[in-house]
Amino acid sequence: MKFIKISGKFVAICCFVMLAYTHLTAQSNNAQNSSGVSVPAHSQQSTPLPNYVRNPEYTLTGFGVYGGFDAGLHRANFTYFSAFPQCCAPSSFGSAIGTGWAAGATFDHSLTNWLMLDVRAGVSSGRVELAQTENMLAITRAGRPEELPIRFSNEIQLTTIHFDPALKVRLLPLPTTITYAPSLYLSAGLGLRYFVGQRFSSKEMLMTDTVNFLLDNGRISNVRNSIDNQEIPLFNRLQVSPFLGLESDIFLESEYPANWVIAPYIRYYFGIQEMATGLIAREKTGSPSSTPFNFRESTGSWRMDGAQAGLTFKYRLYYLQKHP
Repeated sequence: MKFIKISGKFVAICCFVMLAYTHLTAQSNNAQNSSGVSVPAHSQQSTPLPNYVRNPEYTLTGFGVYGGFDAGLHRANFTYFSAFPQCCAPSSFGSAIGTGWAAGATFDHSLTNWLMLDVRAGVSSGRVELAQTENMLAITRAGRPEELPIRFSNEIQLTTIHFDPALKVRLLPLPTTITYAPSLYLSAGLGLRYFVGQRFSSKEMLMTDTVNFLLDNGRISNVRNSIDNQEIPLFNRLQVSPFLGLESDIFLESEYPANWVIAPYIRYYFGIQEMATGLIAREKTGSPSSTPFNFRESTGSWRMDGAQAGLTFKYRLYYLQKHP
């Protein structure tokens, strides 16, 4: 029993000595670091963090190609184009989303370790259908007027060449030790669009299979007042759209610095100009059965926002900066 008591005291003394030694060692290390004593090389990080590609030691210049999905948000408050009058078209269209694609070439260059110049030039194409269904007065094949559901549609095809200068600000350099860690950028710029193709087709179609239109030439059909593949009149070909976007550079090589980069991106363009002039908007003023011409007309409007998402594939050149 006496041996056990002595052993317990001995263990307690040893634990106290170890704790005291640990405390004194930590204080000594802190004193060395604060006094400027160098830390052993093997305890320092021997390779630079990723995303130090943007540090002041390097100037970056990149070339590449991009491609992606292009969507247009059309805010259409009009019924028809004044150059193509419609006797029986319903009230004005509303909003609609068109789809398409975009592709082109890109160039970027670092201005500072956190700011880059970015320029893109390319082609985009897309289509949208503006449509409205309402009960309207129609002459049926029985030769009498009836109030029927009729869908008035306007299919639009747009093709543009574009030039997008922008500035990119690095938001997240992601402080990790993995070479593949991406950088995140916020981009802001102006999108210059020149429309090289703008055509439309429109028609009125019955939404019931029980009756048909009686056309002026005596034919029977469920479609009337059709216009096929015409150029949109009084179209504003040159459009300027400010945009905001996000882009992330992902390195495709494990060595530092990496030359090959893939960059997912997304951009939103704000439509601030009218797409065309000579737009006519209609508003119903009475029951369709009262008269076939029961609309009040005014000047219409049509603007388009845009959203684009895709991938950029770049080759980066790095120039080591010389310091005096």
